[in-house]
Amino acid sequence: MNDGTLTNDTYFIFTLIYKEYKNRIKKGISKSNALEFSTERLLEISNEDDIHFALEELKEKDFIKLYITGDFELTKDGINYMENRFSKKIDKIIEKIPNIIKK
Repeated sequence: MNDGTLTNDTYFIFTLIYKEYKNRIKKGISKSNALEFSTERLLEISNEDDIHFALEELKEKDFIKLYITGDFELTKDGINYMENRFSKKIDKIIEKIPNIIKK
């Protein structure tokens, strides 16, 4: 559920990156190694320009470190965003409940 922080295409790609990160950890890969990515796998799901756009957007939000080689690393800010994305929506809903009840 995108909270508007990212464009929908970037959010979709970021979700795939985060899912891969979690899968790597489940397989026993250390967290520090699980953070490292290459764009090769992403090219299987989208074209190079769209991937570049998404990675630049993620870099601007400090959700990844993007290297000149095209490789990138998931950051703690990126992990935190993905871990808390649903709680932010729930907080917004809870905030609006009193207004709904009053009406």
